[in-house]
Amino acid sequence: MCGADSGRSVEGTDEWRCTTMQTRRFIGLLPLAAALALAGCTGSGDKAGGSDAVKPRVLTMAVQSGVQEQLAVFANEVSRLSDGALEIAFQDKWRLGEPTYEAGTLEDVKAGKVDMAWVGARTFDTVGVTSFEALLAPLLVDSYDLEAAVFEQGIPDEMLKGVDELDLVGIGVLPGPMRKLLGVSQPFVVPDDFAGRVVGIQDSAVAAKTLDALGATPKPVPAEAELDGLDAYEQQLSSIAGNSYDATAKYVTSNVNLWPRPLVIVMSAQAHDSLTDEQQAALRDAAAAAIPKALEVSRVEDEEAAATLCRRGMTFSTASAADLNGLRSALWPVYAELGSDAATRAYMDAIISLKTKIAAPAEAPGCTASGSVRAASAGIPEGIYETSVTRKDYARWGVELEGTGVFTLELKDGVMILRDPSGQVGFEAPYTLFRDRFEAVGEPDTLTARWTYDGTRLEFEDFGACSTGSPCVPLDERNYHVVWASHPWVRVDAKRTPIDGVYEFTTALSDFSEPTEIENYGRFRFVLDGGRYEMTQRNGASDRWTKGTYVVRDGVLEFTVEEFGGVAPNDAHERTGEVFTYRWSLYRDRLRLEEVEGKISPVLFRAKPWRRVADTQSR
Repeated sequence: MCGADSGRSVEGTDEWRCTTMQTRRFIGLLPLAAALALAGCTGSGDKAGGSDAVKPRVLTMAVQSGVQEQLAVFANEVSRLSDGALEIAFQDKWRLGEPTYEAGTLEDVKAGKVDMAWVGARTFDTVGVTSFEALLAPLLVDSYDLEAAVFEQGIPDEMLKGVDELDLVGIGVLPGPMRKLLGVSQPFVVPDDFAGRVVGIQDSAVAAKTLDALGATPKPVPAEAELDGLDAYEQQLSSIAGNSYDATAKYVTSNVNLWPRPLVIVMSAQAHDSLTDEQQAALRDAAAAAIPKALEVSRVEDEEAAATLCRRGMTFSTASAADLNGLRSALWPVYAELGSDAATRAYMDAIISLKTKIAAPAEAPGCTASGSVRAASAGIPEGIYETSVTRKDYARWGVELEGTGVFTLELKDGVMILRDPSGQVGFEAPYTLFRDRFEAVGEPDTLTARWTYDGTRLEFEDFGACSTGSPCVPLDERNYHVVWASHPWVRVDAKRTPIDGVYEFTTALSDFSEPTEIENYGRFRFVLDGGRYEMTQRNGASDRWTKGTYVVRDGVLEFTVEEFGGVAPNDAHERTGEVFTYRWSLYRDRLRLEEVEGKISPVLFRAKPWRRVADTQSR
């Protein structure tokens, strides 16, 4: 079984072994560079090119149920930043099967039974350290954008100082996935759903108080626990899929993100004191350097697990704005108790301020009719992109002339494939996105850039290339830049549809047969352009926007929501992942939408015909 608390684990024995990714690089772009060993792997040469000149110090780290990729990233960074002087050896299945395994693991580190360990931030309040409680306040940190902002502000590092109370050394905190509610025979959406139910948790005082406030009975269970005797279980999606909990439990509440699962790395004082100042600094720097990748790993875990669960038939339920407000109202005693501590109150205020500022929606994956997953947040849309490279481009970058013509870039299932004008695959590698950062780790090279996408054109800036390994040695050659950064890449499937254009219509409350929210009437403006849309709605009290994609086929128009924001007094936004379907007809400049039986066809968009006021040009 995959660990009930693990996410995706790195394959191997009880000690983690690093793996390499097989890729093909673009032929002729760069001279062959010697591939360097990935950080964390032992080998016959040292970082200076000698042969076993320095034997690394191996630090043992306790893990409960498989080595998560967030920790593998940390181990790589430890090896890289210490120039190979330090390595991490993971000791798996530590206290596996014990409900309070994390508290016990802290005691083992303190006693020197293992050099280091990771435990969830949730466990510290069970051993008297409350500094992490604001990070775990229920329904507070509910998106990866907010979690990223919290880490960027350094809030978890400040919380880490509380570990000193246990006579342990805090090394760092890594972001982790969102914990959701897995319902065995029913969804858990409103407070009444919790009344009298038994809900499994990993031991945590905040988790126990949360479920008590909702009328449920919290039950601490070990990692890789069975669901026997449980009505629900708070878990991340990767654990639900990895343990095949969906064979028994059929419901996940998509947008009720109870709290994130941060990973706290601690070390025994004795082991820490035995290191040099430089090695101690390398450990802390490694934890800080691992944060962006750890966060992206958590996003990817969710996406992959959600896709798997959708294919298996999992039902993703969604809480309405009123449902979420009801949950927060029921949890008010928990917020009040947490806020009674001055330090926790200050942390909560800082997180609430960030939450208000970035206004990110809660992570809310869901399934389409075909069983595939709807993304919870926007990124670079998958598809095929094209760019043309000319002789002048090579001259501008000052490199020798190579292939010219139309290059294609395919992005699919987390893998990028670059093809030259003849159609030959030149570079193929897994890629990751963290906000506006793009990284493709291939062999022998790694490519990085900042990206922007306007709905049709994909551009790469601050492009860089280095030889994959530890450290990743920068490459001076500019051949990669010629292909990737000379011109924008145009999405080839962003073609015009019969209804592309800019539309406006205005409705009033009197246009509806039943009372409706103020977000549902007023002046609407839609921009439909090559499969992507933007909508604004204003009426004096409401001033909001929605963005997403649309598909036109066989007289049917389908909108998929990707982002939303603005001022909505009743929080009656369209929500990320929602799909709206209509039949459409266009006569001259009037677009009419009609309901499709069995689909969601909200009346606010079909109450009046849309008037086309301008054209759009997607290419």
